[in-house]
Parts: sequence; C-alpha cells; structure tokens
Amino acid sequence: MRRRLPAWLVMCNPASVAMGIGLVLSLAGAYAVSQWEERVTRVEFEGVAETQSIIMQNGMNEYLSRLVALRTLFESANEEVTRSEFEAFAGRLFERHPGILRVAWLPRVNRKERAEYEAAAITD
Repeated sequence: MRRRLPAWLVMCNPASVAMGIGLVLSLAGAYAVSQWEERVTRVEFEGVAETQSIIMQNGMNEYLSRLVALRTLFESANEEVTRSEFEAFAGRLFERHPGILRVAWLPRVNRKERAEYEAAAITD
C-alpha cells in the first residue's frame, strides 16, 4: 500500500521548494550582514567620538592652564597690575592659541573710583 502525500506537498514542485529555501537563506543572510554592519559602524563611531572627546578635553586643559598662569600674574605681583602689563602678558600667553579670541582685563572698581578708571581706560 502506497502512502499518499499531503495535498500541499503534491502541489509543490522542486523548483518552488528551492525558491523558498533560497528566499529564506537570502533573508537570513541579509539580516546577518545588516547586524554585522551595524556593529562595525557603532564601533567606528565610538572610536572617533572618544578620540574627539580626548582632543577637546586636552585643548580645554591647555587653555585652563594658561588661564591659571594669567591668574598667577595677579597673585604674584607686589603692586597692582596695569592694563598694559596685562595686555602684554595675555597677548604673549595666547598668541598661538586661537581658541580664545580675547581675554579682557576688568578690575573691580568702586563708584568713587569709576570716573578715574574710565579716564584711565580711555587714555590706554
């Protein structure tokens, strides 16, 4: 007695089965490749981002150390630092560092000294 095949299997010819298997394998391969590409892209991005972060942090540390040097000028001076001394020192300190465009000298001035300060600033 011969066994009868299910109706759906009788309708499927070998070409349809091969096409179905090929389609499933193609979709599985495309998914695997997309996951691999995503991992590679993520790793590359994280590497570039970390490098840029380190560069920025080093640059900020460089500028902070220069600002500390500028503060030291005021702390180490026996007399009051003049505007021209400040400009000369700050100009040399930041001449090769374009990240800081300008450092201003703005001392604290009382109301009583304001007119005198403004006249001196205009003269400078």
